[in-house]
Amino acid sequence: MPPASTQNPAARSRRAFCTVNALPLAASVLLSCSATIGGVAVYGRLTLGIGWAVLQLALFVASTWWYESRARRRSDLPDPPRPTTGIGAAPRAGGAR
Repeated sequence: MPPASTQNPAARSRRAFCTVNALPLAASVLLSCSATIGGVAVYGRLTLGIGWAVLQLALFVASTWWYESRARRRSDLPDPPRPTTGIGAAPRAGGAR
């Protein structure tokens, strides 16, 4: 029997996504138990709590982008259709008129 990691790549991607985002969330919960730690000034008016929240948001956005691109690569669905008019429209074969 093959290892569990090679059986279902989608489940492996979901586990990676959840782990990457759950660990900083758990650290945030632990840090929020003490208001003095979150209020430590890091640079000017930037506190440790705000800095940690910004880093956690950036990590979430990056991991969501990674997960979505990986899921799309492994999907058997075609790419979504592009609009024919307006912003983001595909260029015409005959050129602009």
